[in-house]
Amino acid sequence: MKKVKLIDIKKDFPPVDIAIYELQKEIKLSKLEGLKVLKVIHGYGSSGKGGLIKKAVREFLKEAKRNKIITDYVAGEGWSSYKVLPLNLLEDAPELLLNLDNESFNLGITIIIL
Repeated sequence: MKKVKLIDIKKDFPPVDIAIYELQKEIKLSKLEGLKVLKVIHGYGSSGKGGLIKKAVREFLKEAKRNKIITDYVAGEGWSSYKVLPLNLLEDAPELLLNLDNESFNLGITIIIL
């Protein structure tokens, strides 16, 4: 059974509020589908807008974790298979190993543990 879902909330360069709405919708849907992990592509601000979606996503996830909507999240730039959280995550969702960017410093993604 698939445990990881990839979503790209910046693909159409939406306003921040639309991107967060899409993220909220995907979290709810993914939980209903029994998924364990969302890999969110939010970009890092290379378009010259300062990474507004990235910043809003991280703030939203901080609140979602505090309110127990999600279990946790790992910023792409903080990802390493040598860290305890990602190691536990890899046990639950081994298909993350198939992603080529898991060992890189990727400012444009966040991994969400549902």
